[in-house]
Amino acid sequence: MDNFDRYESEILKGLPNEKQRLDSAQENLEFFEGYFDRYREGITPNRYDSHRSDRSSWIFNFIVRKLTESLFKNKPQIAVKDNPEATRWLQGVYKDANMFGKWQAADQLSLVTQAVCFHVVGTDDPIRPIKIQLYSANQFHVWEDDVDPCLPAAVVLVDKFDCQRRYRLFTTDYIGTYICDKWEQGMTAGKTAMKRVSIEENPYHTLPMTFAHFTLPTTKFWNYSPGDYLRSLNSNINDRLTQIDRAQKVYLKPPMLAFNVDAKFNPRYYEAGDVVSASSADNEHNEYNPPDVRLMEFDQNAVPTAWKDLQNYMEHVFETMGVPGSTFRMVATAGRSGESIKAETLPLMAWAKSRQPMWHHYETQLAEKVIEIAVKHFELNGQAVPPFLSTALVDFELSLRWGEAWTEVPGDARDRADLFLLQLGLTSKVQLLMRRNGYTEVEAIAELEEVARHQKEEIRILGPELAAAMPNSPPVGESGAEGEQTDPEDEQDQESEE
Repeated sequence: MDNFDRYESEILKGLPNEKQRLDSAQENLEFFEGYFDRYREGITPNRYDSHRSDRSSWIFNFIVRKLTESLFKNKPQIAVKDNPEATRWLQGVYKDANMFGKWQAADQLSLVTQAVCFHVVGTDDPIRPIKIQLYSANQFHVWEDDVDPCLPAAVVLVDKFDCQRRYRLFTTDYIGTYICDKWEQGMTAGKTAMKRVSIEENPYHTLPMTFAHFTLPTTKFWNYSPGDYLRSLNSNINDRLTQIDRAQKVYLKPPMLAFNVDAKFNPRYYEAGDVVSASSADNEHNEYNPPDVRLMEFDQNAVPTAWKDLQNYMEHVFETMGVPGSTFRMVATAGRSGESIKAETLPLMAWAKSRQPMWHHYETQLAEKVIEIAVKHFELNGQAVPPFLSTALVDFELSLRWGEAWTEVPGDARDRADLFLLQLGLTSKVQLLMRRNGYTEVEAIAELEEVARHQKEEIRILGPELAAAMPNSPPVGESGAEGEQTDPEDEQDQESEE
């Protein structure tokens, strides 16, 4: 059974060999999402201590968002080579599955948990026959192929279903489902033993999933990612922020020491602002040894020193990970040009550009798998397979046109660049509206139709001569040494006169 029994025996034991990796991926994801409580010292997940006020940072999430904001900033345009019908079909599947959002999430989750899995599922819906589900690395495990360890021989998906843990094992020949007993509210232990629910033949005879990694597998399936490091960083910063917070409370309301007071005067617990008795039971009060209460004094430089050390640590991390300092300091200077802003984000742009070939590979793998599963799904259900899908699988190739990774900064520089492209015929007004306003092609065309209708109304209301005297477009900025406005129509009139 293609090693199915071996895989099943590990599942029935609860995947003990993978527990450390799965737990680590889960912890990374929780730190990324900001769930810190169960990792704080002295606090259990189900208990809130009102006497503590712990500070935390979302630096893990911030760094991940910065490092991944450029790759899928704009939706890349996909096309199946020499097959426009398959291209339109695939674009429809991706639209229904919200794949642009899932690719963005996959980019982030691969950094946090090393890798993600795309599960391609056939459905009974004739309009949407294919569904694509996304899993992070805390939700799946693979057994590597004996010949090529970069490829999976079997995959198990881990999820929760009706308060039960569910494992679904996939090999090229079989699919098995396993669950544990249902958990009940208030339970903190037990219900972990897995049992088989069903086993059936894999109708597709292939693994219906593809994967995307933080780094492309070259020697083994599981590679590295900075997720563990960023979790440790976030935990360290949370601890230091909490220490600074507690120190500040002491400075704002320092404790006091009481000398020569009655020995029975002793507080039940010690907190900032409490009075601590320093006397003994045999102490006698007299005029030479009167009772005395004093505030404790601390080193006032401790907090600034700790904060400076923390800032230096964070700046070091940002520098080593290629995150520009301006992105977290939010330094704003009047009159900055778009080019200067681009120059500051150049490390992030270079990072995104270097990752495009790898993610093109992931996109190609998924697109081919989607079409392959769709063809087999149609055949299994007795439906006619569209010829363009079968043709697409022959020497499959996917072209991917990436959107601009730069953040367009409004201003004269962008206006002049757009006008330059329009004058040379390198872009259209439809493309310009799509890029600048985020319109779809249909929305951009509708916008131009609305503009044309308004222009006709202007001619009707103002008359042809007055309407013609109005500029068709606003000035695009200053040019020349003296900053004169240049009107394209004036230049055409001068050329005509010459």
